[in-house]
Amino acid sequence: RSATRDAADDAAPTNEAPGAALASRAPVSITTEYVLTGEPAERLCDMHLANFAALREVAIQSQTATRDELLEQFASPKFVKVVAWKNGIPIGLGVMTNHLDEVQELSQEFLLARYPDQASRNAIFWGIYVTIDASHRGVTLFSRITTAMGQITARSGGVFRHGVASGDPRA
Repeated sequence: RSATRDAADDAAPTNEAPGAALASRAPVSITTEYVLTGEPAERLCDMHLANFAALREVAIQSQTATRDELLEQFASPKFVKVVAWKNGIPIGLGVMTNHLDEVQELSQEFLLARYPDQASRNAIFWGIYVTIDASHRGVTLFSRITTAMGQITARSGGVFRHGVASGDPRA
């Protein structure tokens, strides 16, 4: 992550929303993390909870964990975290696991019966969620994160499954 400034940082102010120019210029990097703690974990937790807050009133089933549960998940190597970074700050997150017993709402029997070869190699991955900072949502970040999740699965010759929620586009 570079500490150098872009020459455009010194440009005259515009009528853009705060951070809009920065959001459009700075490159985004994608990393795979197995243990995520400290300030990045706190920031991602805040982002996730804010993004999913709207679903509390429109979804009968809870769509997120508590703050403590999320921070525990971020610190656990059982959960793979695909993180999008801009200027050293996390702005997006995809979480997946091949430890199916960690996802209570899954029917392990269904997945084991449907994918016996992958099950024998612990290569069934469940995508738990993808969440992106509201000021950085656009055309490609969601796709970049889910593609990275798929690549992790492909390297193990596995299968990647995830649930799809519809409803509030803010989440």
